[in-house]
Amino acid sequence: MHIRRPHRRGAVLVALVALLWGQPAAVGASEAPPAHGFVGAEVQPVSLEQGRALGLSGGAGVFVRDLLAWGPAYGAGIRRGDVLTAYDGVAVSGLAQVVALVQARKPGDRVSATVHRRGETLPVVVTLDAFPAGWGLETERMAVVPRLGLRLRALTPKAREEAAVRWGSTGLLEAAVAAGSPAARAGLQAGDLVVAADGVPLSDPSVADTALTAASLLLVEGVRGYRAVALDGRALPPPTAAAGASWQPLPDGSLMVLDVTHDSAAAAAGLRPGEVARRLGDAKGEAIAGRLSVRGLGGGEREIILAAEAPTLTEPQARPIPALKATVAALSPAVVSRFALRPSARGVVVTDTEPGGAAAVVGLRPGLVVVAVDQQPVTTPAEAAAALAAAERRGTAEAVLLIEGAQGFRILSLPLRGALATGGVPTPPPAPAVAPLLDWKPAAPVEQ
Repeated sequence: MHIRRPHRRGAVLVALVALLWGQPAAVGASEAPPAHGFVGAEVQPVSLEQGRALGLSGGAGVFVRDLLAWGPAYGAGIRRGDVLTAYDGVAVSGLAQVVALVQARKPGDRVSATVHRRGETLPVVVTLDAFPAGWGLETERMAVVPRLGLRLRALTPKAREEAAVRWGSTGLLEAAVAAGSPAARAGLQAGDLVVAADGVPLSDPSVADTALTAASLLLVEGVRGYRAVALDGRALPPPTAAAGASWQPLPDGSLMVLDVTHDSAAAAAGLRPGEVARRLGDAKGEAIAGRLSVRGLGGGEREIILAAEAPTLTEPQARPIPALKATVAALSPAVVSRFALRPSARGVVVTDTEPGGAAAVVGLRPGLVVVAVDQQPVTTPAEAAAALAAAERRGTAEAVLLIEGAQGFRILSLPLRGALATGGVPTPPPAPAVAPLLDWKPAAPVEQ
């Protein structure tokens, strides 16, 4: 591990590099994954004021800012926005310590932990797994697929940063797509990730030409989420939404899982993008619920029971939030389309900000989604306004916002007193250092 000084994205993060559900066989992954256990979470520090806002003493613990819904931490009950306060029986005081604790455990270990959520301390037990191939690639490699007019790049830490790839994403980065090529006609775009070909994960450019030349169906991830891409000329019907996931109907009547929403029936069933489900029993019509047979990435079948979910009702109107100096709207289909949001997004989207206002100064801009305020999930403008009003009544200096954008999740502080209370302009906090754990090397001393 190494600690780097601030970079252009400016947010603090450490990747406690996560486990993808199960351990799929990846095509040609030539670099060995790390030996220590896979956790499935990304964390960032907790400042003194953030800790106070959440009822913690000082800046103890680290924020869990993202999770894989099919990973060990999520399966143990940890959620985005939680504060990890203890790991493996040790009180958590900072990033370097967490990294050392994580790297000291191996796959299969059961690790006790505690998280702070909305005033409660919750015990959890995380069962670590092995890293899937494709995480921790160090060597810069490229590949050309002449049949498709496609140039691909290994997803190294450098490639992730340069292409602003979300934490948790895997695959081959589309470095260039030739104009008028089969890849371009199929809708592939530079900056997308080719995640899997015919149900087999991809991570190694050296086998990309062979794998993609023979493939007929790709799983691709872009800024709008996951999508299926047919390379054999088939016209795929539009995806459908059910049980907290988006699904791609396939010609044989099966359904490919695309985006999965946290705390949904699909997430509870352990579904992950790229898996293919087939209805069992007497399921008929368009219903996607009940008994399903699921084929995992890289093979393997399992049977699940998928619960039905009622559709989410949203407020039709956008609403100004005085504490934000911004206008927010619920995630209606029209709003999701307008801002190119992922189907899995939950929260309220910022539609407008006042120049120099609190939202604009702390980095909120139109198109970003406010997921939670002080660990309280918000799904309507009224809930967002109520959560911020409650934060102001508590008298804390800041409210803690969990935000989702095209590049993933982050946690921001919104000033509530001082300059805001007197009508002045808040001062943005300095950009802290970035601490990536994506190089799979023994931990080095942390630079101060």
